[in-house]
Amino acid sequence: MFIILFTLAQAAGAWFFWRRTVAAAALPRPWRFGLALLFLGLTALVPVAVILSWTQPREQVLLWTLLAYLWVGLLWYGLLWGLSLWLPALALRLRRSGENRSKKESDFSRRTFLRRTTAGATALGATATAAVGWRGAWDWQVEEVVIPLAKLPPALDGFRLVQLSDLHVGPLYGEAFMKQVQDRVRQLRPDAIAITGDVIDGSVSRLRQDVAPLGGLKAPYGTFLVSGNHEYYSGIGPWLNHFRSLGLQVLANQHQTLGEPGAAFQIAGVHDYRGGAFGPEFAPDMEAALSGRDLDLACVLLAHQPAHVHQAGQLGVDLQLSGHTHGGQLWPFGYLTSLVQPYLQGTHHHGEQTWIHVNRGTGLWGPPMRVLAPPEITLVVLTSA
Repeated sequence: MFIILFTLAQAAGAWFFWRRTVAAAALPRPWRFGLALLFLGLTALVPVAVILSWTQPREQVLLWTLLAYLWVGLLWYGLLWGLSLWLPALALRLRRSGENRSKKESDFSRRTFLRRTTAGATALGATATAAVGWRGAWDWQVEEVVIPLAKLPPALDGFRLVQLSDLHVGPLYGEAFMKQVQDRVRQLRPDAIAITGDVIDGSVSRLRQDVAPLGGLKAPYGTFLVSGNHEYYSGIGPWLNHFRSLGLQVLANQHQTLGEPGAAFQIAGVHDYRGGAFGPEFAPDMEAALSGRDLDLACVLLAHQPAHVHQAGQLGVDLQLSGHTHGGQLWPFGYLTSLVQPYLQGTHHHGEQTWIHVNRGTGLWGPPMRVLAPPEITLVVLTSA
């Protein structure tokens, strides 16, 4: 069903982009024919590439997958540019609909010029925005965030916690990408590493080699992970076991104490917000995760979705680290995401006690583009308030 709906959406987008560019420009017939074949071919490639990315080795179909997802991103911005230029023209045309026919006919050449100009602006605007998005997808930003925690002992002042989120190893990102992430994290000299879900898109058997560099993410206090929604789509049980085999400490509605008596804080983690749909054992249970914790110690919670922060604030969590939103990834999707998540990106003070930081995502999902939402590796520096 997903493939059918996805294909229909791309076909509708391609038709609209065609109408607002090629058809509106009234190009010569050979050009229209050639571009029609190109539009049809790229649109048909989208579902084929998605299916191939699920069934074939990643390296063998990477080029086709990349081309298909680039086309999806271009169609999205073709829709935005097309609507933004067409709707004002349509309103003007309707306002002038009462003018006499002779005047309309005398304006034929002017209207033709305007249609062609609008068509060119739509094509150029969509292509330029997609190109900027492509460039932005690889422009990692290290966001250094200083969080004061009243319960953090002075001995741990300056504790460096690196957060990764939404790596989405799979159709587009593989082992080479993960090695780059590993190198960048190592340069930040973390005391601990937190991975807040959506690590993969695919099965363990397909991505075993691609995620191997996760085992090289080392820090003195450990590397911790919680599940995201995409782990459930790809087989949550096998993946959690595989993450453990790589040396990652999976926090499945659990908490641990880091440090020694007098110089410690606690780190907790919960399953994804919607995990219960895949079995009661995978439902998030924050009360269980925090049960028995030392209330005199600062508590850092790893939770994939920012929506957990409401309960986290009620239960006295000092800091929540989340991802999921991608910061919107493709503008203006962030406005829609903000309707269902309390925070889109960045650091916020929630209530009287709880801080939350929402990572924009270290990787991406879907079109290999990021517009006004660059990928992020977060360096959280904890200070004793």
